[in-house]
Amino acid sequence: MRVPKKIIQVEDFVPHVGAETVERIIRKAKPFRDRHVVHVNSRYYGGGVAEVLS
Repeated sequence: MRVPKKIIQVEDFVPHVGAETVERIIRKAKPFRDRHVVHVNSRYYGGGVAEVLS
């Protein structure tokens, strides 16, 4: 049986980095709202060479 993966939200990182850091990330990300970002990697899990295309 396949278990669906949880979609991780930036707010999930509050316990690790603090609310102030998460709020700053959200503020800085606002100009990118409604844009699409594609992460291309040569390997399924980590490693390899990655390139971000927008």
